[in-house]
Amino acid sequence: MKYVSMWLGIAVVCFGLSGCLSKHVIRDRGAWETEAAFVNNLVTAEQRAVESLMGRACVCEDDATGNKFWATQDTAGLLIADPTCADAEETLLVVRARWAWHYQMMLFNAGVSEERPGDVPAIPAALTLCDELGVSNGQ
Repeated sequence: MKYVSMWLGIAVVCFGLSGCLSKHVIRDRGAWETEAAFVNNLVTAEQRAVESLMGRACVCEDDATGNKFWATQDTAGLLIADPTCADAEETLLVVRARWAWHYQMMLFNAGVSEERPGDVPAIPAALTLCDELGVSNGQ
């Protein structure tokens, strides 16, 4: 019985590793393509939503030393620094710069695409959306 358990264990390990040692896609290709398309549609829709919310609620202001920061209006109408707007900008910059690359890498890693994406794109510096979103200095 001891040897049966040992051989069964070895067989399970070998079976488990067999898919990892070769270039075989274990999941159904159609299911993977559908899931990747769903994630792509979700990320794209969320990107548009974040852009819209930033345009409505976030203002890029200059402080006394000329440094830019993201702000929102409080209930009294005063502008206050808003880390949520800064986080939204960071997310938006990353998605814009890298999502297409990540999507292509997902397809490549799954064996759906034969073309490996190039180098990972750089992420633009923070506060680069101020002018683009047309919200610099409350305008």
